[in-house]
Amino acid sequence: MLRMKKNDGLVEEEDYTFLDKDGASTNQIKILSGEFKGVIFHFEHVKLTENPEVGNATLSYLYKLDFMPANLNQDSSFQHQLGDILTSIISRKDIKIGKNGK
Repeated sequence: MLRMKKNDGLVEEEDYTFLDKDGASTNQIKILSGEFKGVIFHFEHVKLTENPEVGNATLSYLYKLDFMPANLNQDSSFQHQLGDILTSIISRKDIKIGKNGK
């Protein structure tokens, strides 16, 4: 059984939202609440590595900042916020991942 760390109850359209960018192959994500409100970014690479021996998985990702307010820093809490958003997106039942939507 695959287990992922539960996000802290992040809700799409309350804590983050998707933005369409003309000509882009991925959607931008805007953070709507909390310490990093206003940040716009997109994920460039996402990898989920299963660890069947211990029944969990490791989620790794690369991202690119599209906009970050001047008073914010990319510290470890920022990294955790992006990871929680990604976990929230992946845990949605209606999400399609990959070229074939599988």
